[in-house]
Amino acid sequence: MKKEEIKKMMEFLKENDYLQPGMTIDTDILTALIGCADIDSMEYVGPLILLEKEIEKTTGLFCKLIEKCIHIYSEDECAYVAKKRGEKADRITQDTYKTLLKTPISNISDQSKRDDHIHQINVFCMLSRNSKLILHQIDEE
Repeated sequence: MKKEEIKKMMEFLKENDYLQPGMTIDTDILTALIGCADIDSMEYVGPLILLEKEIEKTTGLFCKLIEKCIHIYSEDECAYVAKKRGEKADRITQDTYKTLLKTPISNISDQSKRDDHIHQINVFCMLSRNSKLILHQIDEE
């Protein structure tokens, strides 16, 4: 899907007041916009995800796909959603770090790839520690 098509969809949603906080954009509206009646196909889901991200960038409000609809969180919910996304990102960082640590480095044939692997371990270690420190400081305040 081209950027122009996403912009046209955004204009339609703005003109018809569908970009209000707390609103859920129904599949009927989205299928008409996207031009695909089969909501289980990638022809629908792909543009749906792009549109969701564009709504977030444009409105500054978080969105979530719920049953192939786009729910726009209200301003009151944004801090909660941000916290949940941060926790999920921290879990992904932790899992990546643990996986990198378990990888047998001796099986990596190329020295430059081995060096890059060690570098990534250090990067994820730093990310892991920094996020824990930041969250700890925030909780203390």
